[in-house]
Amino acid sequence: MINWCCYCQRLIGETEPLHDFALSHGICRACQQRLLAGENLKDVHQSTIDFFARLFRQARVGDRATCAELVSAGLSLGYGPTDLLMGVIQPALWAIGKSWEEGEVSVADEHRFTEWCRTAFSSLPSLPAEAAPLELLIFQAPGNRHELGPLFAERVLREAGVNCRAFVPDLPAAEVLALTRRHAPRWVGFSCALPQAVAPTRELLAALRADGYRGRALISGQAVRRGGSDWGTELVVCRTVDEARTIICDAR
Repeated sequence: MINWCCYCQRLIGETEPLHDFALSHGICRACQQRLLAGENLKDVHQSTIDFFARLFRQARVGDRATCAELVSAGLSLGYGPTDLLMGVIQPALWAIGKSWEEGEVSVADEHRFTEWCRTAFSSLPSLPAEAAPLELLIFQAPGNRHELGPLFAERVLREAGVNCRAFVPDLPAAEVLALTRRHAPRWVGFSCALPQAVAPTRELLAALRADGYRGRALISGQAVRRGGSDWGTELVVCRTVDEARTIICDAR
């Protein structure tokens, strides 16, 4: 779950169950200390509360025309792109997907909402072009059709100092091999949304090894968050983007 401070409306982090992106309202350490000091934080943060109420209202109706203005307003309130991405856009995308699975919204509604998330994501400030050499290449697991997850991971990891690039949609194995050969990254990562994609991912990694790749490999995504699959010994499992950042940085 996404742990979100109910006072300052900022991202605290992720907590179990990790496959559930619903918002769990807690309180961050800074707001806790201010409350103990006697501040009335509801009055202090009312403008922020109003902003998020408007943002979620526009998201629910898929109003892409207001995306850029809402993202700009969030940034002007002091939120970083990671706050908006991980604490707002990602949970919103998960919620509409869950509603679609349960038959509460139509396919057209789900597509419209996904496009809202895509437009909001593209409205975030651009990052500088990645420098060479790349530390991590992120690929979609074979057959994976969920394109926003790898792009979200790329954004958050790059802001955390990991020089990486995500490739979407999923690529033929020959292109994965060619890109890995060209960039020679220390890590390759696979975004795996469905359990049935784990075995093809392991086969793809075996092909990379046969082609001469000697770096390390990560696997992440909803299939990992839900657990229960045989990942093998070749794949380093990371359930969150923060875990991936820690693993990569600790191995430097």
